[in-house]
Amino acid sequence: INSISILFKNEKKLETESNKLQSLIKQHSKDVLQWNDLTKMLDNSLKELGDVQNWVDLIERDMKIITSTLEFKCQAEPTQLAENAILRFDTAKYDDQEGNPTPTYKNHPLE
Repeated sequence: INSISILFKNEKKLETESNKLQSLIKQHSKDVLQWNDLTKMLDNSLKELGDVQNWVDLIERDMKIITSTLEFKCQAEPTQLAENAILRFDTAKYDDQEGNPTPTYKNHPLE
């Protein structure tokens, strides 16, 4: 009879430990899913940062091209640029009916 009671007590202990283990496994599974979701969010954020960095690099490259083109253009034709400015000033029209000077420039890029 004594051995049967020991077996019964051991069985109850095993059931209790088994239930604890199942509970820990469920909690661990939930934690793993949460970590998985967090790593996916981090991965997506890093991809977005990479996209932004790529966009910034493209804009920077385009600006360098524009800057070097403008510098080249200004260095190549400084006298022609000055002549064009003088020509625009000389061809100014004064259209004010009261005789007030309000010039409008022919072929001016802002008009």
